[in-house]
Amino acid sequence: METKESSLLERIRNGLNSLWSALDYYNSNNQLDDYSAPIIQAVKPVESMIILLAYENGYDYDGVFFSSKNDASQYRGGAAGPLGAACHGELSYMFGDVAPILHRIRKTRNHAVHMPSTSYEDLVLFSAAFDSFVSWFILKSSTLRSADASVVSSMFSSAKSMNNRIALQITESSNTNNEAIEFRLSSSIPDAKRTIIEINNTSEDNSRLLEAISAQNEKIDKLCELQEKNNKGLLRIEIKVDQIADTLEDLSRRIEGYQSLIERQIDLAVTESEIDRIINAYADECTTRIVREVNSASSSKTYEAEKEKLIHSLGDSAWNKLDPSSQNFLITAKVTFNHLITINNSIDYSGVCLLVTKAIEVEMSNRFCRDYLTYLKATYPGKANYCEYPTMLLNKYEKPIRPKDFTLGSVAYVLCYNISEDLSEDQINKNHDRLIEFVSKKLMAGIDIKIIEQRLEMIAQGVEDVRRDYRNPSAHTNKLQSINAKQCFDLVLDVEKLLKAILDALDY
Repeated sequence: METKESSLLERIRNGLNSLWSALDYYNSNNQLDDYSAPIIQAVKPVESMIILLAYENGYDYDGVFFSSKNDASQYRGGAAGPLGAACHGELSYMFGDVAPILHRIRKTRNHAVHMPSTSYEDLVLFSAAFDSFVSWFILKSSTLRSADASVVSSMFSSAKSMNNRIALQITESSNTNNEAIEFRLSSSIPDAKRTIIEINNTSEDNSRLLEAISAQNEKIDKLCELQEKNNKGLLRIEIKVDQIADTLEDLSRRIEGYQSLIERQIDLAVTESEIDRIINAYADECTTRIVREVNSASSSKTYEAEKEKLIHSLGDSAWNKLDPSSQNFLITAKVTFNHLITINNSIDYSGVCLLVTKAIEVEMSNRFCRDYLTYLKATYPGKANYCEYPTMLLNKYEKPIRPKDFTLGSVAYVLCYNISEDLSEDQINKNHDRLIEFVSKKLMAGIDIKIIEQRLEMIAQGVEDVRRDYRNPSAHTNKLQSINAKQCFDLVLDVEKLLKAILDALDY
C-alpha cells in the first residue's frame, strides 16, 4: 500500500476514534443546549475519506486545491475545502451517489460553525447522514478493499453508528388520541464493514447495501419534512436514545472474544467432563455479564411486560417453582432477543441461548445436586456413609461435590440416563436405587415408580437436547442466529414448553 494511502487511512482512523470518544459523552447527556462540537469533529474524518477517494481517482489534495496527479495544472474543485469540493464543482462527479448526503453534512457543519447553538434534532439528522456516507465510503474505497482485514477492523473497530440508534417519538398535534409514532434511524456501517471483511465486497452485496443506504436517505428526507412541520407547531418530536442496542452489540463482541479463547481450551481438553466444565465456566461468565448490563439498560416496564408473558406461557404453578435467578435469566433472555432482532443479522445470539440453558441448569442443580445431597447427608450421615452416595455426586476424592461443580452435562448421569463405562453393575444399581429413593420421597411423592422413571427419562433427554443443540454451540464462533434462538425458546418455553413439563412433573 502506498505511503499516501496509509497516511490517509491513519488520519481517518484517528478522526473516528476521537469522534467515538466524544460521542460517549454527548449520547449520555441528551439535555445539553449545544451539539455543534461533535458535528464539527465528525466532518474531519469525512473530509479525510473524501481526500482518499479523490486520490484513488487520480487527484491529490495540497491543503487548498485538488489537482491531477498526472498533470498538476488540472484542478478539481475550488478552495472551499474537501467537503465543499465534493459538493460543488468538477470533483462532485465522484460523489454523485451521495451528493444529497454530503450537502446535508455540509449544511449542518456550516450551521454548527456559524450559529450560536446546534439542536439535538440537528445532530440526529447529521448523524444519520454521517452513517450513510461512512457506509458508502467503506463500499467504494479501493484502498479498503485491498487492505488487510485487520486494517478495516481497526478503523471501524466497533462498527459504531453516530446516531446511536436514536428513536424519535412523533405525535401530530391534530391527533386527538395523542398516539406517538416511533421513527427509528439505524446504521448500515456494521453491514458495510462485514461486506469488506467477510463477503469479499461482491457486486450483489454492494447492491444490497447501497439499497439500504438509499432507503436510509429516504428516511432522512422524511425526517427533514417532519422537522419542518415541527418548526411550524404541527408536530411534537421527542428524542430517545436506545442505549441497550449499543450495550448488546458490545456484549456480542465480547462473547465472540470469549468464544475464541474457549475453543482453544476445548481443543486441549481430554475428556467430555472437562469440556463440559470449560463450557459451564464460560456460560457462568457470559450470563452474569448479560444480566447485569442488559437489565441496567432496560426499562422496568419492558422487564415487567416480558415477565407477565412468561408467567402466562409457563403457568403460575411452574413459574412459582422457579428459582428467582432462573426467572431473571428467562426474562433477560426475552428482553435481549427482542432487542437483538431489531439490530442486524450479524449479531450473535449465543447470549440468548445461554440465558435459557442457564435457567435449566439452576433448576436441575437445585434439585438433583443441592437438595439431593441434603437428603443423602440426612439419610446416610457421616463420612463413613459416602459410599452410599451415587457415584456422580462424589468427586475424585470420594467426597460430595460442590453444587457449583454440578453442570448441565451432569444431569443425564445423575438421572441414570447416561452411564459411565467404568461403573460396575453394583454401582449402576446403587445409583438408580438412590435416585428413585430420593425422588419418590422429595420430588414426586406418591407416584408409581414406573411413572417416576418415565418422567426422569423425559427430563434427562430434554436437558441433553438443550445442552447439545444450544448450550454447547454457544461456546463456538460459528454464531447462533436468530432462528436458533427462536428454536431454543420454542423447545424450552413457548411451544414444546420443556421447562413447564419438567416443573409440572416435580412437587416443587
